Amino acid sequence: MNELTQTDFKEVDWDEVLDYEDIRIDPSLPVEDKFNQLCQMTPYPFHLKTNGFKVILSFNGKGESIAEQAENYVRSLVEPTV
Repeated sequence: MNELTQTDFKEVDWDEVLDYEDIRIDPSLPVEDKFNQLCQMTPYPFHLKTNGFKVILSFNGKGESIAEQAENYVRSLVEPTV
């Protein structure tokens, strides 16, 4: 799996990368099966396109969801620092 996350942006065949809007994963599956289903759809499971943007996904290992990360980021923008 490490090789999937280390793919150089310039080496990606963006014609084979899925559009976010086209990804359909069975929500009832366990997480590992969802990932396997995604891997069967594309050789680049950590890359996607959305609204004309090319996106590379990565994980920080903290176990936080993307929604939690986004919420923390937005909070950091509006909360005063002490």
